[in-house]
Amino acid sequence: MIPFNPATCRVERGTIAEQTELVLSNLKNVLEAGGATIADVVSCRVYLGDAKPENFKQLNEVYAKYFGDSKPARATIGAQMPGEFDVEIECIAVLDR
Repeated sequence: MIPFNPATCRVERGTIAEQTELVLSNLKNVLEAGGATIADVVSCRVYLGDAKPENFKQLNEVYAKYFGDSKPARATIGAQMPGEFDVEIECIAVLDR
C-alpha cells in the first residue's frame, strides 16, 4: 500500500508521518473489508525512501499508534521509491489462528 487517497484518487505527498498515516489507514480499511483487523497482522515490510533517523522516528510513532500492543514481525527497508511518495507498507494477516 502506498499513500493513496481514495477520496481524491491521488497519491498524497506530505511528511513521512502523514504518508504513513494514510498508508496504515488504507491497510486497516482493506483488512476490515476482508474480515480481518490490525491485530490479525503477523508480518509487515516497510519501505522507506529515506531511512534517516528523523524519518524512521516519524514512521515509528504512527506505526505504534496503529499496532499498539500487537507487534507483528517487521522489516524496514531503505528503498528508492518509484513515485511521488516515500513510504510503502505491505502486510500479511492471518485469520482463524
